[in-house]
Amino acid sequence: MLGGTGAADGAIDALIRQFAQEVGPAGVRVCGTRTAGVIDSLTPEGLAATGATGMDDAAMQGLRAHLDSLRMTRCSPRIADIAALATFLASDAAVSITGSWIDATSGMFPS
Repeated sequence: MLGGTGAADGAIDALIRQFAQEVGPAGVRVCGTRTAGVIDSLTPEGLAATGATGMDDAAMQGLRAHLDSLRMTRCSPRIADIAALATFLASDAAVSITGSWIDATSGMFPS
């Protein structure tokens, strides 16, 4: 039920590694982040735009609880968590990371 997602993910993974190989000698690092169900990005309005209607507060709480239950940590990432990760990856503290994906799903899709 995911269509071509697997093939697309594989292609993007190869693209990240290729970019890292090409621009690495110039001192540029290339990283990707995998996210899924970033909890505070899910709003009734946003879900309605995808065809999911009737999402009141109780339904949203149920959705959030379900997403939490699917994760190894039982805690869904938030936008601020993803922003902090991106900030780290862009910093000199992550100088040894390139050509890689970081799984920021709280263990929803273990590598």
